[in-house]
Amino acid sequence: MTAPEDPQPEPTAPVGVTGTGAGTPKRRKKKQGRLARRFGPRTAGAIEWAVVIGGAILLAVIVKVFLV
Repeated sequence: MTAPEDPQPEPTAPVGVTGTGAGTPKRRKKKQGRLARRFGPRTAGAIEWAVVIGGAILLAVIVKVFLV
């Protein structure tokens, strides 16, 4: 008869200890863009989506006018 397997693997380091050895990359703080610095990250995201959607609509209109 075989022993049941442990459902959780053993941790490689104690809880709360983070390594900064050669194999562990350091995390860099993400640099905010111009819009995020000026308006805040949430509003900057909304502005970026509005620009993308507006560009898609403009492209669709141009294609419709000249190709259809």
